[in-house]
Amino acid sequence: AIVAGILCICLAAFVFSSINFFLQEKEYEQIKNGQLSAQTLFQKLHDFEIRNPLHFASKVDLAILLAETQQLDEAKDYLERAENILQSSGRKKTTSKSRASFYELSALINFFEGNLENALLYIEEACKIKTWGIRCNYLKGRILLAMDRKEEALQAMEKAWAKDKIINAEDLRVFMFLTAEFEQYQHCLELVNHYFESAGYFYGLGKFASEIYEKNGMTFEAALLSYLDLEYRSGFEDLQESQILSKIEKFEALESEEAGKARECIKAMLKKEKLPQIKSDFWLYNFFCVKNQIITEEENSSQLSE
Repeated sequence: AIVAGILCICLAAFVFSSINFFLQEKEYEQIKNGQLSAQTLFQKLHDFEIRNPLHFASKVDLAILLAETQQLDEAKDYLERAENILQSSGRKKTTSKSRASFYELSALINFFEGNLENALLYIEEACKIKTWGIRCNYLKGRILLAMDRKEEALQAMEKAWAKDKIINAEDLRVFMFLTAEFEQYQHCLELVNHYFESAGYFYGLGKFASEIYEKNGMTFEAALLSYLDLEYRSGFEDLQESQILSKIEKFEALESEEAGKARECIKAMLKKEKLPQIKSDFWLYNFFCVKNQIITEEENSSQLSE
């Protein structure tokens, strides 16, 4: 009877604890999904965390919000509190997503502060978590690269890319350069195209992309891309004819039909003339065609008005 009574008490405590955890999580999700401003969200999460001092996810999310505003000391304080809960309670009353976020942010802060060994320890824990940990391999790759473990860095990024192609611009740049360094030019071409579709421009992208397209035997596209960096600069400065022509010098010696088409396009752009009609669905060629058409129409309108 005594044993049965103890078992009933333990069962009741477990049920009460489970219900309390469920209600906490329901309230917490309502706060997070409330479409609040960052400032209001932070305040509500802060109030919730005070009322629920053993709630793991709230500490992690508060740390993320603080890190996003460069308040790293405050963020680290919340991460330390979260880690204490994790160490004392294990995985109880935590979710896979919140644990992955905790390990990833801890790794990221250590990475930025130059504590690479600690960063690697944290990110390896993040990568072990199913589903949520897959994308963490991108950060793992950057950490390994900083440790000059390039082959392992590429392997980590390949592992993430195989299952999750949601990647930020900085990680994607690192990934592109690694594949090029290991002469995986076909794969690098895939990444370059993904970068053009999803990320912003950086100076030198045209030159890098041109080299990758050329390695893949795509001479017409490579030649046009060699001009891309100058196209970007033309929005801020007047370019000399010699600067533009220098970009196609390496293609002048090529006798291929594709190289000839590219030279004619770039020279037409230089003279602000209509580009030659070429059967191509390459996005940069289409962009140059539209741009030059607008320029010539504007010049014709200006001449007529005079």
